Amino acid sequence: MTDEHADIVISGAGPNGLLLACELALAGIRPVVLDALPGPSSEPKANGLVGQVVRTLDMRGLYREFTGDPNPPQPVYGWIFAAMTLDFSGLPDSPMYVRAAHSTAPSGAATGEAGPRPWRGSALGARTDGFGSGAGIRWGAGVFARA
Repeated sequence: MTDEHADIVISGAGPNGLLLACELALAGIRPVVLDALPGPSSEPKANGLVGQVVRTLDMRGLYREFTGDPNPPQPVYGWIFAAMTLDFSGLPDSPMYVRAAHSTAPSGAATGEAGPRPWRGSALGARTDGFGSGAGIRWGAGVFARA
């Protein structure tokens, strides 16, 4: 753990969290990404990528590396969310993009050489102790920094 200043805290170093951190860093906002796991997991945690994250990967030149698909992502015109059917067929440009899950992660290109690096083994938390109650960041062997 280093002494750093962050403008925003992102919980989770999955594709969405890392991509959000990179986009914020490109805009001059200093993010810190917290992730409870000690390193990247090879176990899929979701059914895939859904929405604008697929399109953003393509805009940043990472879609092919991340998916192995040489073709650009294609929108879908229907989706089921919370047991509701969503119909995008009447829109000229569907906002919905989907990419099925896979078990490989992109290389370091996804965060760039100087991009945000996750604080592995860390998480947002809350606790009550002799100093009162508070929210903060937990990492390592129970070290807790109060926010």
